[in-house]
Amino acid sequence: MQTLRAATTATTKTTSDSRTTDKPAVIGDGAPPPVRLTPASGIGFNTNLRDMLLYVNKNEVIYAIGKYVALQNIHSQKMSFFEPPPSKDHDSTSSVRLGDICALAITSAAYGELHLNLLPQGPERGVHIALFHSMSSCCFLQGDDPARWSRLTPIRTFTYDTHSFTSVAFSHDGKFVVAQSTTSEWTFALWDWTRARQVAVAEAHSKVTRICFNPVDVAQISTSGGVHLRLWRLTEPTCRPFATFNSANSAIRYVDHTWVGTTDGIVAVLDNGDVQFFRNGELLRTIPMLHHGHVLQCVQSFKTRYFAAFLMDPEGKVE
Repeated sequence: MQTLRAATTATTKTTSDSRTTDKPAVIGDGAPPPVRLTPASGIGFNTNLRDMLLYVNKNEVIYAIGKYVALQNIHSQKMSFFEPPPSKDHDSTSSVRLGDICALAITSAAYGELHLNLLPQGPERGVHIALFHSMSSCCFLQGDDPARWSRLTPIRTFTYDTHSFTSVAFSHDGKFVVAQSTTSEWTFALWDWTRARQVAVAEAHSKVTRICFNPVDVAQISTSGGVHLRLWRLTEPTCRPFATFNSANSAIRYVDHTWVGTTDGIVAVLDNGDVQFFRNGELLRTIPMLHHGHVLQCVQSFKTRYFAAFLMDPEGKVE
């Protein structure tokens, strides 16, 4: 589906850094200060975004609108927006031209040292959000009290030499983040983002549409896409594959995969409707397609041993 750019609208408000006086304020060179536009509301989804809607808690969701991330209360419909990374002459990202958000991830794991050093708002309710913009910019945002989420600026920004990203994931403890780029070699990068350190870079050499951390072992990563599902082991400064699984034939492709709860089990779905279950790097079971004419689109695991796969019928309805 095409991006619903035409459906995305926003109401903006103007702000100025100077106070209102009888005479217009001026800056150093005598010119008036620039007018700043900030979003106030928005409608529409980017349907090219893999994880376009994420739940913060039972009352709030986040989603991307262009360069911004919107936080919306599903009961009051009140919206707040996260600011994209600044682009100033003195900023480290000044050479980066930001495009629309192309991947989004969230973790509720509170990392105490980071809370105290960067945003001293207490570790009780920390939510870290990673935004990966096209044109190789990666931004991290943090929130504590939703009432104060009206306008938050990044706490850390990385850059990576790629046009875009297809998938991004946090580790179970919220300390590491991995992102899959769209370079010709389909390279993915792993960061210890709390220390602003790149840990590893590896080349998948085939299309990847989903990347995940093992919830039990942070040194193990899984990728899927095209006709392959692979398991990787971290061996700094790279990751090495130790298990590769192929679909039945080149016409059948992996659509999505996820780790089941806090176990070593993986559930993968294929575009022919089959569901595969892996444990300890071995394929244990394949559940054949149950609904003819339906296409599996994604799979979601829970904290328990259960998972849910979502079907889409020929008319585009989700079941």
